[in-house]
Amino acid sequence: MAIGRLRCPSSTRSSIGSVRPCPPVGGRIASFSGAWRDAFDGAPFESFRETRPATAYVAGRDELLSYLLSQSSIAARSSEEVEAIHAELESIVPIGRYSLPFRVDVYTTRRR
Repeated sequence: MAIGRLRCPSSTRSSIGSVRPCPPVGGRIASFSGAWRDAFDGAPFESFRETRPATAYVAGRDELLSYLLSQSSIAARSSEEVEAIHAELESIVPIGRYSLPFRVDVYTTRRR
């Protein structure tokens, strides 16, 4: 599901997924693949150290709706479609607090 990690009732998550399909995977693969590291081959740096701090943003209902509507799979649609999706989301997302987990990868190195 497109937003399977969103912490909210499963019925809400399912409804949101129906109006926000998972977009085709593009540049995401390149960044997760580590291909960007190739630019450092032969450079005078130590090996990368990686940390992945736990991060989440707690949002209210209006912030959650704004976040969802800003996603390219919705935002790229016509204004009429976006308005219809907004109305549908307003009808299915209950007022509450939502935890939006974000993946953050931190890589550090230093010159040898």
